Amino acid sequence: MTPMTHESHGSLAFLLSEAAGTRSRSTGVLDAGHRLAVGTILARVAASGTYAPLDPTADDGRETAAAVLCAAADSTAGPVEVGLIVRDGEVYGARLGWPEGLSAADRAAIADDLAQAGLIVRA
Repeated sequence: MTPMTHESHGSLAFLLSEAAGTRSRSTGVLDAGHRLAVGTILARVAASGTYAPLDPTADDGRETAAAVLCAAADSTAGPVEVGLIVRDGEVYGARLGWPEGLSAADRAAIADDLAQAGLIVRA
């Protein structure tokens, strides 16, 4: 008998596990002006409640990781509704879209933010 192996290369390849049903998932509005890949780490903008790429240098809510993008999204023409993983899940850190130029300590702090939301980053 030939052994079976499983490799996930689909759009949710970053997702290791999630809660039953759709508990881990939600939708949200992505701020205008972005073209993002699946697995991008997002933050929630405090003033608008919309989502935007995580920016550790911001002070408007974008500095706190809150969700992971479920599919590539293009909001260059205006805000768009997107699918998100927001709670009760495990994600594969190597397949997430992290901001550029992060130190190991920065990544650990972002992983802590995601853990506060119920998303555990695995190596």
